[in-house]
Amino acid sequence: MADTNNRPGSISSASASAASGEQQAQTVQAAVEPLYQVKLLQALRSGDPAAIHPFLAEITKDKRKSVDGDLDTGAAALHLAIRCGSVQTVALLLSHRAISPNGVHPPGSGTTPLHLAASLGRLDVVNLLLEQEDIDDSLRDAQGRTCREVARGREIVRAIDG
Repeated sequence: MADTNNRPGSISSASASAASGEQQAQTVQAAVEPLYQVKLLQALRSGDPAAIHPFLAEITKDKRKSVDGDLDTGAAALHLAIRCGSVQTVALLLSHRAISPNGVHPPGSGTTPLHLAASLGRLDVVNLLLEQEDIDDSLRDAQGRTCREVARGREIVRAIDG
């Protein structure tokens, strides 16, 4: 008796083909992602608004597409800028309407930009974030810590305490 499940055009073959196509798309996306990250990192480090604006436009598109909330690309870019950019670069990102000063990255960590800046001892960025109208300094990360609890240094704590 022949196995009909493995013939081209059978349901299982079509399902396998669809799964294979989906897998290939994920593989391509995973290969492109590091290149995107490197280009974003270069733009943020340069501090050049002309180099950063194309990424901001893309973040706006991603914000419109992403309703499931898997990855907030705006939060990812802001966190990267806090790690390696100038306070002016961080301010440029914060001025963009698609980027929240409370955006969590990585997803599920509860780490807000204020948590990150405080933990890195970036007093200039902490002060900038605290000036944002929508900032929430009471948010807790996945370990239940506030930005004050992860702050590096007395100056950071004083700034948070206001």
